[in-house]
Amino acid sequence: MKRLMMCLAFLSFIPLSYAEPVAISDKIVIASNSDIDFSTLPNLADHAFVINKASFEAMNSGQAQLLLSDKKWTDEQMADYKQRHKNLPLVLTIAAFSDLKSPSLEQQAEVFSGRTGDKILFLYMTALTSDPVREALALHFSETTQGWFSDHDLMAIPEVIQQQNRVELGLLEPQFLGGYK
Repeated sequence: MKRLMMCLAFLSFIPLSYAEPVAISDKIVIASNSDIDFSTLPNLADHAFVINKASFEAMNSGQAQLLLSDKKWTDEQMADYKQRHKNLPLVLTIAAFSDLKSPSLEQQAEVFSGRTGDKILFLYMTALTSDPVREALALHFSETTQGWFSDHDLMAIPEVIQQQNRVELGLLEPQFLGGYK
C-alpha cells in the first residue's frame, strides 16, 4: 500500500500534457495583440506569414509561431511557456510607440529603456521554428521593415538595438567595449 501511495504521489508531479511542437505550414502564423494594422506589412517571399489578432495564449498553445506584442511577458507567462515548451522564446525589440518624430540618440535610449513610459513592440519567437526561418523572420521584422514601422508612426529601433537582436539570434557574439568579453 505504501509503495502504491508513493508511486501515485510521484506521478502527480509529472505534467500530463506538453505543448505540441509548432508545425511550419505554407504560411507561418504570427499572433498580434497590438492595435497596429499589419495588413500592409511586406511579406517574405520564401517564408510567407499571416498575422492574426491573438495573444500570449495563441503562442503558448502552439497555434502561432511568433507573437507581436506591445506588452512584455510577465515572469509567470515566461515560466508557463518554459514549462510547456521546455525553453524560453527569443525576444526581440522591433519598434516603440512614441510621438517623437526625429529623436536624438539620447531620446531613443530613453524610449527603448522604458523610462519614458512609451510602449515597446516586441517580437516573441518560438525556439522550435527552424533556424533559417527564425533568422529570416527576425531580420525581416527587426531590420527590413523598420521603414514600414516609421511610416506607421512608430519609432524605428536604433542600430544598437538591431545589434542586440542579432546577439539574441546568435548571429553576433556579444561585445563589451572597454570591458571584459
